[in-house]
Formats: sequence, structure tokens, C-alpha cells
Amino acid sequence: MRHQFRGRVWHAAAFISDEREFLAQPCACYAPADLLMWQGMKAEIAGDADGAMAAYRAWLATPEHQRGFEIDRLWPTFAQWRVDVLAR
Repeated sequence: MRHQFRGRVWHAAAFISDEREFLAQPCACYAPADLLMWQGMKAEIAGDADGAMAAYRAWLATPEHQRGFEIDRLWPTFAQWRVDVLAR
């Protein structure tokens, strides 16, 4: 699992323990945008709907080429869905 998806999922788990370590990952060109997505999830799990929406919206506002998910439409769909649900 560590090396699948260029290690991005592995480093997402590292974010839980250390944000600085997460940003220092080898696939760092996408790390700032990835961090927004994971911050949204972390805030949502913690019950912070406003923080989660802010992070998801910031991720959605990030240009696609900086997100690294150009082909996979799952993540933009997921982020917009979470914003819509949390805004209710």
C-alpha cells in the first residue's frame, strides 16, 4: 500500500500524526492540495462542519493541475457532495 498511487495514501495517513511530515513527502507537488482534502475529512470527523466546508471549498478552488487528480472525477465529486451535505 505504501507505494500505490505514488505513496500519496501512505502520506495521507502520516498527516494524522504530523502535518510537516506529510508536506515533505516525495510527491510533494500535490501535497498542499491533498492536505486541504485531508484537513476537511479530519475536521468533519471531529464534528467541525465549518472547518470541513472551508477545507473542501479551498480544495475545490485549487486548480486541477495542482490537485493531481486530473483523470479521477471521484475527488471533486466527493468534495462537492460533502460541502452540500454540511451546508444543510
